[in-house]
Order: sequence, then C-alpha cells, then structure tokens
Amino acid sequence: MRTESGFSLIEIIFAFAIMTISLTILMKVFSTGINSVIRNENYTLAAQISESLMASAGHEQKLVSGTNFGTIQNKFKWFIKSVAVNEYKNNGNQETLGKNLKLYKLNVRVVWLENEQEKFFETHSYQLQTELIE
Repeated sequence: MRTESGFSLIEIIFAFAIMTISLTILMKVFSTGINSVIRNENYTLAAQISESLMASAGHEQKLVSGTNFGTIQNKFKWFIKSVAVNEYKNNGNQETLGKNLKLYKLNVRVVWLENEQEKFFETHSYQLQTELIE
C-alpha cells in the first residue's frame, strides 16, 4: 500500500485565495497609512508656511491695509490680508516713546490641492505697527 503525501490542487487553490485576500487587506491598510502621512505632511508644511509669513509680516516690510499673495514650491499658494483696525496718534505721551501706533488684523491663508480637492490652513492675529514721530 502506497500513500502519497502532499497537497491536493483544491488545498493549494484555497491557500492562494486566503493569501490573496490577506494581501489585499494589508495593501489597503498600508495605502491608507501612506495617504494619512502625506495629508499630515501637507498640513504641517502649510502651518509652518503660515506661521513664517505671520512672523515676517511687519518686520521685513511695513504693514499696510491690503492683500499680498505668492506661491511656495509650486504647490502652496499663500495670501496675507491685513486691515488697519485702530490708530493711536501720540500727543506727547511718554509711555509710547515718541511713536504713533497702528493696530492691524492679519489673516494668513495657505491653500494647496490634495486629491483634486482644495485644502487650506488659516491663521489670524493682530499686530501692532509703530511709526516714529518726525
């Protein structure tokens, strides 16, 4: 009596079916993870761009009411809107050290495309602009 060991064709097909389903599920999990990483990276870059623009507003050039815009890395578009909220003219008050003060409301928006949808990150702040009295 001879017994043959090994797997039948049905067992091999069943094993391949289980492996295919398992790999499909794993690939979907990894794909979702990679998409989340890319999305979070874009939000992080947009936040850094926004904070950088907010920090440089009023320091690199004088604040004026209006809108400025530009592009970074051919991917992110940014817009800075500044609006004068209040102005204080110094009438000799020693606390302001001979300066006129102007308060600006700043709105920085960074926009990019992700999966053919427009995403944005926005920050708001107030900034005081000082002007020397001549």
